[in-house]
Order: sequence, then C-alpha cells, then structure tokens
Amino acid sequence: MASLGTRTSNFQFASQQVDGTGLVFLRARYMEPAVGRFLSRDVWEGDPNQPMSYNGWLYTHANPLTHIDPSGQCTVEDADGACEDRIPPDIAQTLAIYGVMTSADQDVRWSEHDLRGISNGVRSVAFSMARVVASIWRWVSPSATFRSVFGPVNFHRSAHSTWTDTDRNGRMDSGEYYYCQYTPGDSAVPRGVMCFEEAENHVVPRLVGHELGHMFNAMVANRRDAGEIPPDTVEPYDMLLQDAIHGCGWDPDARVFNLVFVAGRVAGEFATSQAGYFPYTRDNPSNSSQSEDFANMFGNWASTGFPGDAAGTARQNWMDYHMLYWLGRILHLPLDPPVLPLDWD
Repeated sequence: MASLGTRTSNFQFASQQVDGTGLVFLRARYMEPAVGRFLSRDVWEGDPNQPMSYNGWLYTHANPLTHIDPSGQCTVEDADGACEDRIPPDIAQTLAIYGVMTSADQDVRWSEHDLRGISNGVRSVAFSMARVVASIWRWVSPSATFRSVFGPVNFHRSAHSTWTDTDRNGRMDSGEYYYCQYTPGDSAVPRGVMCFEEAENHVVPRLVGHELGHMFNAMVANRRDAGEIPPDTVEPYDMLLQDAIHGCGWDPDARVFNLVFVAGRVAGEFATSQAGYFPYTRDNPSNSSQSEDFANMFGNWASTGFPGDAAGTARQNWMDYHMLYWLGRILHLPLDPPVLPLDWD
C-alpha cells in the first residue's frame, strides 16, 4: 500500500513503533510489515480452534484488516492487546493430541481452571481405556484410542443458565440447576459437551468423565445401529438393566477372571457405599436412572474415584470387565471377555 506525505512519527503500522530498519516493534517480537511475518517464531504451540495459529511466523493470522497484535503474542480484535482467549500452551497441546476442541458463546470464555479440568478429564478417560485394553492385550496409545472411540469432541461454553427456582426461595438449591450435558451436535454446536453458566470454575476431571460417559453410550449405540459393530452389542445404559454389579477381577498371573460377589444384589441393582459423597458421584443408588448411574460410574472409573470398600471394588471391576467388551468391538480388537451368566446369585 503506497502512502503520501512526510513521515513525522515513529508510530506507523497499526499505530506501533517502527525502528530505523523499517521493522515494527511489537514488544515480544519484531515484525516485517512488507511481508506480514515475524522475525522469530511464536513460542505458543497454537490453538486447535484457530488453525492459522499453528503458523508461528504469521502476523494476525494473515488478517491485518480487522485484527492487530500489539504484544507480539496473540491476535486480538481490539486495541488493548490482551490475550484472554489464548489457551495455555500445555492445555492446547493436550487438547490437540486428543482431538478435542473448545468453543464459546459470544461474550463468555472458558476459564483456565475449566480448560485444565477438560484436559485432565479427557486424559484420564484415555489412559483408563488404554489401561484396560493392556490388561489382556497390549499397551495402546491413549490419544489414538480416545480419538478412535469418540472422534472429534467439542466442549462448548454456553452463556445460558440452567437454574430454575423451583421452591421460589431465591437460592440456587441442589437439584435446581446442572453444570453440563452431552449434546449430539447440530448446525450451531458440534457434538460433545455443553457447559452452562453454573459450571464456571466447577469443571473438574470427574465431571468431564461423567459427560463423556453419556457420550460413550451414544457412540456404542450409534456404531451398532450403523452396522459398524456387531448388532447384538448391548449399549452401556441397557447393560445396567441386564447385568448385576458383582464385579469380576482380572488375575494377570492366572490370566482368568475371578468373580467378586456382593451379596444380595440382583440384575439391575447396585451395591451402594457410605464412604463419602462427591458430586457426580462416588455412590450409585439403585433408584437413579441407569443413564446417570452409568455416567457416574464412567466418571469415577476414569478418575479412580470409587471407594475402596467391597461395593466400590465391585463397580470398578464391573467397569473394567464391560469396557473390554465395548472397546473390543469398537476398536476391532480381541478383547471380548468370557461370557458370564446374568443370574450370578
């Protein structure tokens, strides 16, 4: 772009200082305005939600008409130079490895606390799946396993509230709101997990695992209905109505399953524990819906959060045993565990 007149100021391109060599000084780095490139690479690894950010030399993602980068560290749409929307490098790298994206409604953003909860929760689920596969087959890549099972996953931060003041006391009482929910995706928001206003700074790995448990059930059902896995595959929600939680521990030395019975249970019921409570929850009462029961167990299974008593051990073993069944079919691996009778009592 040509210009006329005599230069009287060192502050030129995007109102930033130009030195005697014609380079633009942008605090962290120098930029050559003639080619729109920095002279040194950005130390940030990039954001999976902004593909152009993976080019560490490019100024404002090649969009200088509407964006600026006064700090040399991030592209912004206003002049304050803040980098609020930048995902910390370690979190961004983890999300990219596992094929996880994030998005948000206008005027809201993910907090670092919640992004770290997503990152750690996804990683816990991935490593738990790899661990159970390795128990009878061999070690597999946790990130490749996660991507193969779930495909692309998007975590969306909604500006909406879920609170309904049911008792009209003006307080947000338990049961009147929820944090997140699995969403199958639509034209506005991709498939994944949507978290609402109440979830801000409350997204922890176990909650992430809970919602991914709902998504896992959907993935099993969808793949079965699409003919990608055997048509007799029982989805997780339904398995809880068929298969009592007795537990079946794998003995790696004897290479056999040893049943761990919890007395007094029948198909579709749980052994419960009084070893403390946790939201999304350590304890699984048998009067909950099977969908929430499974999501609770999936979250605790991934976070090693079950109590250490007989009931917790039974649920842990039930998950290990049945995850072999589902993962073997999804990943087309020889993982189907031995068939056990449903009437173990």
